[in-house]
Parts: sequence; structure tokens; C-alpha cells
Amino acid sequence: AVTPSPGRLSAEVLPSGASILLDDAKSCLETIHAALDLLEDVSAARKIAVIGPISEPPPHARQFYRELAERLAKTADLVICAASYDDYWPGLRAAGYPREAVVDVSADLGQAIGLLKETLRSGDVVLIKGRDRQKLLRIAMALAGRQVGCTSSYCPVQRAHCPFCPMLEKGWSDHFKA
Repeated sequence: AVTPSPGRLSAEVLPSGASILLDDAKSCLETIHAALDLLEDVSAARKIAVIGPISEPPPHARQFYRELAERLAKTADLVICAASYDDYWPGLRAAGYPREAVVDVSADLGQAIGLLKETLRSGDVVLIKGRDRQKLLRIAMALAGRQVGCTSSYCPVQRAHCPFCPMLEKGWSDHFKA
């Protein structure tokens, strides 16, 4: 009943009828498990997870990625790996998860946005889980109808919050040309 803090499992219903669970403030192991707990509990036509790497991974991180991948395999109908494919795929494969249900977008948020815009349907729930430096909030903003031209994996304005960044709509591509 408490409104979540920004970037902490906040929920939004999109014009398409799909819903987003946005948790992009931090991505330590405990917060990933909390986000997956919620995704497991929600009712949805399809469950989609956009997932980044564990921030500050514990020693023997491979074991933790494998456990998270097993949970994803049981919970999500589609897994979109944002700079985390090599971490999650071995565990997903071991859990029998179909390769065609895993998409590696690396750090290309534009690819993630395009894929989700093409495939989201009413009743779907998308968990977007990553750390603040990934700026995955831009995926949620684009799906909600905001113009997002900045899809860069590198943010030269690390302290800027995406909704207020003057480069959000036009992006940085013109600024990095040699």
C-alpha cells in the first residue's frame, strides 16, 4: 500500500494495456530476488524480464547467476539480457529454457525498446531490472510514449536523472563523432 520510491519496483500501466515493473535503482543480489518474487506473484498474460548484471557481485558470482537464471526460467516467458547475456545464458540453458526466448541486447537499449514495442500486448507484465548506471529507465519511458533518442550505454552526465536530461530526446550520437 506504500508508494515505492523512484526506481524501486514502481508499477505503471502502459497505453497498450501492458504493465511495467521498474526497478532500476540498484541491482544487488537481494534486490534482484525481491523483483523476481514480485514477478512470480503477479498475474499476467506473459511475463517478460529485462535484466542487467548483478552490481557488486559476490565471490563465486557464477553460482548466483545460475540460481537467478533458474528462477527466470520458471517465471519469465521472455528474457531480455541487457549487458548480461553471458552471465545468465548458461543457467537458463541448464534449466531447459528455450534459446529463442532469450534476447541479448548487450547495451543496446534501442534494440530492447524496439523489440518490446513490437511484442508487448495487453495483459503482459515487463520487469525492468538493472542498476542506475545502466539507465534502463529509458526503456520504460519509451514504452510509455516519451521520445527517447538517447540509447547510449555510456552516459557522460552520470548524475543526470533521465527524465530531466536535456539529451534524452535527441541523444548523444552527434556529440561523439570524430
